[in-house]
Formats: sequence, C-alpha cells, structure tokens
Amino acid sequence: PALAKLEGSTQPFLFHAGYIWTELLVNPEYRIIMAVPDPSQVALQRLNRLWTVCLPVFLAVGFWLVGPYFRGQKPLYLSLRLKLGMLFFYVAGIPILLMAISAHGYLRERREVLETEMHLRQETIIREFDRRFLEANGRLEMEMRSILEAPFSADSDFFKTLLDRLQLIRSQFKPEIGELFDEKGVNRFHMNTRWSSVASRVLALIQGSMSSLLRDINQTQSIEKVSAKEQLISLTAEFLGINVDLIFAMFTESLGSLREFSVGRGALQMMMHPIRDRNGKAQVVAILGWPKEDLEGIYVQNSLGSFTAQLGETKLFVATERISESLSRDCPFISELIPLKTLIEQQVLPIRRRFLHQGETYFVTGLQGTNLSNSKIFAVSPEREIDRELVPYRQNSLILGGAIFLLSLFAGRALARAFLIPVDHLGAGLTAMQKRQFAHRVPVTNHDELGVLAGSFNSLLESLEDLEVAKIVQETFFPQTSLVQNQWEIFGTCLSASRVGGDYFDYFAVGEHRIALILGDVSGLGVSAALVVAMAKALVAHPANDYDPENMLAIMQQVFFKHLGRKKMMTCLFGVMNTQTGDLTIANAGHNYPYLIRNRTQQYLVAKGMPLGVRVRRKGDALKMRLQPDDIVIGYTDGFVEALNHAGEQIGYQKVEEELPGLTRDSAQETEQAMRAWHQTMARPGSLDDDITLIVLQKKLR
Repeated sequence: PALAKLEGSTQPFLFHAGYIWTELLVNPEYRIIMAVPDPSQVALQRLNRLWTVCLPVFLAVGFWLVGPYFRGQKPLYLSLRLKLGMLFFYVAGIPILLMAISAHGYLRERREVLETEMHLRQETIIREFDRRFLEANGRLEMEMRSILEAPFSADSDFFKTLLDRLQLIRSQFKPEIGELFDEKGVNRFHMNTRWSSVASRVLALIQGSMSSLLRDINQTQSIEKVSAKEQLISLTAEFLGINVDLIFAMFTESLGSLREFSVGRGALQMMMHPIRDRNGKAQVVAILGWPKEDLEGIYVQNSLGSFTAQLGETKLFVATERISESLSRDCPFISELIPLKTLIEQQVLPIRRRFLHQGETYFVTGLQGTNLSNSKIFAVSPEREIDRELVPYRQNSLILGGAIFLLSLFAGRALARAFLIPVDHLGAGLTAMQKRQFAHRVPVTNHDELGVLAGSFNSLLESLEDLEVAKIVQETFFPQTSLVQNQWEIFGTCLSASRVGGDYFDYFAVGEHRIALILGDVSGLGVSAALVVAMAKALVAHPANDYDPENMLAIMQQVFFKHLGRKKMMTCLFGVMNTQTGDLTIANAGHNYPYLIRNRTQQYLVAKGMPLGVRVRRKGDALKMRLQPDDIVIGYTDGFVEALNHAGEQIGYQKVEEELPGLTRDSAQETEQAMRAWHQTMARPGSLDDDITLIVLQKKLR
C-alpha cells in the first residue's frame, strides 16, 4: 500500500504505517525506495502492541487457573489468600482492561482530531501574520504622507526644507530609491544605494513625463519642446518593445501609495508623491522605493516578537531565501526547519509535520507567504498543548476506572471479612503456638465451618497449655545453677525441641569431696519421652544408691527393660568425680563420647556400653582417669552435632572439634555460654529438630 500511495503522491515524502517513505528515480526503469521509522509513531505503536498482547494473556491466565475445575482435574495448589486475591483482581481487571482499551481508542481518535485542529490553528496564525504585512505597508504610506505633505512655512526655503525631510525619511525608513523631479524634468535629488543603477534605468524612461504630470496636477497648459535626449529615450524604448506610457500610467494610478513593481528577479515597493509649496502648487514629484524583501525583513524584525508573544507556547519563525541568515540564531529548531523550506517551495499546499526535539514532540505547519512572498513562515507548537487538552478525558477515564476498582474493592473487602479474617485469626493462633503462647484464643466470629474450626483450634490450645505446665514441671528436674566443690565447677543447660523433651541431665554433690553427673537422651520426643526422663530422675534420686557409675547404670538397665520392654530406649552417661584428688569415673550406656580439652587440644573419653532398655543385663567397662587442673570435660547430646546449618547440612563432629578448644573460658558457665552462642550462629534459625543439652566440668580459675 505504501508503494502505491508513494507512486500516486505529488509530495516528496509519505508518512505511512509508522514510516517515512521517499523515492529516488535512478533512470526510467529503476527507482530507489527508502523508508525510515517515524519517531513520533514509535511510542504509539509500542502501546498498541502492549494492549494487543495483554488482553489475550490476561484471558489465557484466567482460563488456566479455572480450567481444572471445569475439567474435573486436580487444581493448582494456591493459598486461600492468593486465590481470593487473584479472583478479585481478575474480576475487577477484565472490565477495567476493556474500559482502558476503549478509552485508549477514543483518546487516540481525539488526539488525531486535536492534531488536525492544531495544524489549522497554526495555518490561521501564519495567514494572519502574513495579512498584517499589508497593514504595516499602510502605516508606512501614512507616515510618508505625513512627512511629505507637511506644510511649508512662509519664511522657509522650499527645496532646503524638502531635502531635510528626505534625509529624515532616509535615516528613519531606509529607502533604497530616492529621486526628486521638478516641473522641467530635472532630477533635484538622487540617493546613491545598491539599487541606484536599477532605479536610474527605470526612471530614465519616465523622466520626461514628470513635467506633464506636474502640469496636470497644477492644471496648467503649456507647450514645451521635447528635447532630443527625451526623443532618443522614447525611440529606444519603443524599439525594445517597452511601453513607456504604460509604465507611467502605473505610477500615476497609485499616486501617493505604495505599489509593487517587478524588476528582474526581484520586486520593488515604489511610491510617487507630488510635493506642494505653501501656495498649493506642485513643485516636484518625489519617488521613493524599497526592495520588497527589505520591507519584509523590517516587518518581521519589528512585529514577529510582539506577535509571537500573544501565541502562548506556539512559536512563529520566518525564513527568507537565505534561511541560515533570516532565521533567528535563537531558533532551537533550525536543523528541523531547513529541510521543510525545500518542501514548501515544491508544493502549494501547507506542509504539516511533526518532529522530535530534545525528547519532546513538536508539530509544525509551514506556508509560503502570500503578501510576504519572499518568506517561508513556520508555526511550531509543542505536543504538550494537546496533552493538556486530553487531561479531562484521561481524568474521566481514571474516575470511571477508579469507581469500578472501588466497587470491586468493596466486594473484595466483604469477601475478606467472610473468609480471610477467620483465616488470619487461625494464622495468628498458629503463630502463638509456635511462640508457645498457649493462653492465646482464636475469636469465633461466626457459626459456620470456619467458626467450628476456630473452636476446635481453641481446644487444641487448651491441651497444649496443659503440656506447658508439664514442661515447667520437667524443668524442675534440671539444675538451675552451677555446682562448685573444691574449685571444680559443673554447669549444664537443656533446650527442648518440643514442649516436653527427651533429654535429661543432672549433677549434685555426693558427700563433701564427690560430685555426680548424669546425661541422657531418650528416643523420641514429647510426653512419652518426658515420662522416661521422670523415671530416670526417680531412679537416680533414690536414697539407697551408692552412686557407683557402673552400679547405677545396671539398676537403670533392669528397670527400663522390665517396665518399657524395648519400646523406649535411653542413652546415658554417668560420672562421679573426686574433687579433692581429681579422679573421674565414667560409665556409658550408648551415649556420645564426652570431650576432654587438655592443653588446647581435644580428645574423646571412650567408655563403651549399650543403651538402657535394650538388654536385661548391662555389659560395659567404666573409664577411670585423673583430671589435671586445666582439664575441661564437656558432655553433650546428639542434637548439638546433628543440628542443620544454613546450608541445610549437619554441623558435624569435625566442625565441633575444630572450634571447641577456642570456646573454653575461665568457668564452666562461661564455657557453656560460649558454646551456645557459637552454635546459634552456625545453626539455621527456626525451631529445633532435636533437644540440645550441654554439661561442662572444669576447674574454676577465678
């Protein structure tokens, strides 16, 4: 289509389908067709493509989400909040999207109308400025007449005063032609300018007719002999085909007025005016003339600024034959207007274009002047004028879209109160459960299915609150402070993974020179594990015990196997230390080997044995050794080394053994706290996967 339109177009350029098209004829058989993207259409085409893509995608997403429900398939898993939110935006988005597409089409059509109106308004401005050139010439005529027709005083010299007036005209109005002929045809005044030679040749043809003109004005009759020079000029003009009488008639018809005469390639604005003395007699005829392009330049220079100031953001620019000189140096669009000057010369109709300048779009209308025939006139207006006129339409579209959105929002709010608020309450209840705030209760707002669920959840919280009491009871099994005897200090803590855990530790004095420690881990978590811990606590606290490590584990083995029947097992480490001599005896029932830190290095205290509750009789050997004053013994449960780090991997024994010597401090409690702090930085945040218990035995240095 573009090629067909270009072939039938009389314009050198064609704007079609977002491109600027032109052609160059190489020879009668070949021509070159060229097209470049129209910058002003790129943004509009991008927006059209966006709307064309968005609507099908929007509809496809909707069918993808709801399709499984209609096909009887398993729907995509999404949270209730997300489902309701997507449903709300989908239901509200379809009418808003359709309205936006309709508004976009309307605004695009309205913009085209406003662009046409802008070009017509620019054309009207150009023609008005062109018309006012005639008014400027009329004012020039009146000013010339006021000077030339001013009365002469009785005591003044006529010719001297007249010459002064001509000099005044020359200084103020700068005519290029100035001649003064008396009744005898004698030239009494001649102005030397760049047009003098041309004026002399033209006026020489009618110089002999000046005397007859003055006689006609004065209504006097006399017969004067025609000079040989005048006869020669007349014969020469007739020989060249020049009608002198016609030229003279043209002057006399516009006596006292400006009249345009074509001279070669140029044009002159000429004025012939008789000058009367104080008695009313026409003594001389004054002839004044200006090149038309000079008058146009004076008019543009004097009037363009004030005329443009009344146009607001629209700017007017005038170019003559030499556009680089005639356009103001302050014109920011000179590079865009120079190519349009050639287009104006090639066509009669006004040109209408748009161009991009410093990131902003402008509209320009160009026209060859009618009265300003040597000038090309351009009117340039920014696109923001159209944008401002489109603001009310955009605002109305936004208000309507906002009303639809608010209506949908109101419906979504009502839906949220019916569904999401109870879900939020249940979520808050789960958060309280994670924080072990079992006194929290979920509000029962309705008696529907969600209300029944909230009531059941409250019953669960009440049960967990009972477990919290059980935890408090269990924590009373554990020592709360450190034990110091003969400068040897022992300290431990336990962090449970559930409300009641399966780890057990204890330490206490056995006489004045011995302390006992026990560290165990029951298989599993929860209440059942806590009951096993309570059983172990009762066995250890029996007053008949001699607190020999091997005997203690043997008794516990028999009781566990008899009453638990291998349903529950427990690893256990039992140790007794003589704080006066430093002798330490350790018996182990399948528990992790404790660490001995000596001389800033670590080693295992290996004592073997099977977990409690596995066999009827215990088999194992106790480990006996003497601790040095700087030795540190560290017991732990498997939750300490098997906790997951930030990468989801177990911390592991190797990492613990690398860091352990550097975590020792001056007291058992400080060492335990340092180990806990390091472990928190290594383990990933969140709830524990297993109980973590630590016991530290060392000599207190201060």
